[in-house]
Amino acid sequence: MNELEELTKSVGIDWTKVNIIEDAGSTLRVKFGISPDQYLEFAYQDFESNDIHGYVNAISNAKRSSECQLDGFFACIGYTTWNEKFLPQNEKDYINKHSDAVKKKIPAKLKLLNALDVAPLILITKMRSLRNNVEHQYEIPNRNETVEALEIAQYFNAMIQNVLKGFCEQFFIENDFEPKRKLRFAFDAEKHHFDIYGFVEGKDIGNIRVLKGQYNYLELIKLNIAIAKERKRNVNEALYELLQSINCKIPRNKVEVNLK
Repeated sequence: MNELEELTKSVGIDWTKVNIIEDAGSTLRVKFGISPDQYLEFAYQDFESNDIHGYVNAISNAKRSSECQLDGFFACIGYTTWNEKFLPQNEKDYINKHSDAVKKKIPAKLKLLNALDVAPLILITKMRSLRNNVEHQYEIPNRNETVEALEIAQYFNAMIQNVLKGFCEQFFIENDFEPKRKLRFAFDAEKHHFDIYGFVEGKDIGNIRVLKGQYNYLELIKLNIAIAKERKRNVNEALYELLQSINCKIPRNKVEVNLK
C-alpha cells in the first residue's frame, strides 16, 4: 500500500459521488528566448511571401512554435530535461498504459502529452506528418498544405495554453453528504510536487507529498489538467485512473464527479 492509498482509505470518501472544488488556480509559464507565439508569427510572415521558400520556412517555424510550446508545458510540470532513453520507469509505465499512441513511431514526449489528455492523437499525428513531409521526405509544400500546418500549430498551441492558464494550485475532493471528510490537493508550481492532506470531522489526520517522477504524480497531473478543462467526462476518467493507481477497484461507470 503506497502513502496516497493509505491516506485516502483513512479519510474514507465514497468515490461513487464526489464533489471536486477548485480553490485556487494560476497560469503556469516558462520563459524562453523566443516564445511559441513569436515563432508562429515568423511562420505567418514567411507564408506571406507566397512562394516555395516562404512555405518551407513557414512550416519549419510552425514546427518550432509547437515544439517550443510542448517543451514549455513539460517544463511547467517539472520536466525541464528530457532523455527518452533514460525515462524513469513510472513514466514509461504510464505512457504504455494510457497513451493511444503506444505503438506509433512518435516521440515519447508526444505520447505522454496524449496520455495526459492535453491534445488528441489525431492532432499530434497530423502535425508530425506535415512536418516530416517537408523535413524528411523533401516534398514541396503547396499553399493549402502550408495553411493547414499553420492552423494545426495554432490549434495545438492553444490547447496547451488553455491547460496552463487554468492549472489548479489547490482543489478539494469531498462528498456532499459528509463534507467533513475531504482531501486537499496542493500543487507547488516551482518545486513540482503535490502536497495532499486528509481531513476527518474537520481535523487534519495526516499529509503526504508526491514528487515529480514518483508513483501517482502523472495521475495527479492528469486530474489537474482535466479540472482545468472543466469537462466532466475528462474529470471522471482522470479520477478513475487515479483510483486504479491506488488499488481502489471501483467500476469505471460508478465514478461520478460534480465540479464546483
